[in-house]
Amino acid sequence: MSTKIRSGLALSLSGLALTGLVAAGPAAGASVTEQRTVTSTSAAVAAAPSAQQARVCRYVVIARHGLRIHRRPSIHSRVIGHLRFRQRVLADCRSHRGWVQLRGKKHGWVVRAFLRRR
Repeated sequence: MSTKIRSGLALSLSGLALTGLVAAGPAAGASVTEQRTVTSTSAAVAAAPSAQQARVCRYVVIARHGLRIHRRPSIHSRVIGHLRFRQRVLADCRSHRGWVQLRGKKHGWVVRAFLRRR
């Protein structure tokens, strides 16, 4: 049994003991397995909202000839729109390999180097 599994099982058992769900006998092993599954699933669900929430920043397009909006963060992906010079947009504050995802009215990906935070 690996260390991660042992420590996870120990944490599950301690949580069950605190809630009074640990029973004596062979049936206790089954309830521990079920409770460990529920605990790990609820932990994954609890972590999901924070991962989905991204900070949004305000930007201004500084590319003189405008900026193309791509479907994915790649110059090889389909161009789905265009931003004008000095147009104000909302996008994620963190970039993904030099690209930021647009939020608000426009959706897609643009190169972060052609935007300035305002």
